[in-house]
Amino acid sequence: MVIRGNAGCIYTNFITISQRAISVADRLRHTNLKNFSKQKLIKQYAMLDRTLLPANGLLGVDVDAIDIGFKSFFIKALSQATGLRTEELIGLYKKISRPLYQSYILQQEKAILKSVLYDKTADKDIDKTYQRFWWTKLGWENIIPHSFDYFKREILSHKKLSQQALKNKLNVINNQLKMVRQERKEMIARYQLGKNILHYLQVIDQYSLIHDLRKECQVKSIYAYFL
Repeated sequence: MVIRGNAGCIYTNFITISQRAISVADRLRHTNLKNFSKQKLIKQYAMLDRTLLPANGLLGVDVDAIDIGFKSFFIKALSQATGLRTEELIGLYKKISRPLYQSYILQQEKAILKSVLYDKTADKDIDKTYQRFWWTKLGWENIIPHSFDYFKREILSHKKLSQQALKNKLNVINNQLKMVRQERKEMIARYQLGKNILHYLQVIDQYSLIHDLRKECQVKSIYAYFL
């Protein structure tokens, strides 16, 4: 497993490649394809293919490799660094490997809560949330995205909650990340974990973001193909 070398450069390339593909898919979503000739549709399809090829080729293989192989690799590295075995080692792994990153599902929930808390519930405000998260329902088994009305219903249903209840929900989400960061800091100090483990933790954090970017890239491109 290659996880050293130009890790920062590779990470930047992943971000750039996925965002480029997402941008093309988003542009097609806002294009009235019904007015295109068959030849122009074929050209657009080929352009989408060319843009997605490096994203699907690089992100697909690399993220899957981390998903499949990194856990056992990192547990072994932790064991060598701490001398721990069996249950105590697995307990450490489960705690320290929690990424310092919040998924797009949590980010969507935060956006909805903030919309209500800060009284951003006009249609133009709801549309910003819709344009940001319309795709989060898409998957291999579903090609129907969230609608504007879905987010309007979600935001209006949250308006029934008190301000304190909304703040409590938002604090729970925000505090999760703070707790993960603090717990990781304490374990690094307790077990005197060195540069290797810190590097692997950075890999975990970066690949959590890349994992979500791959998801967004895949489902948005599938939707663009569908259109």
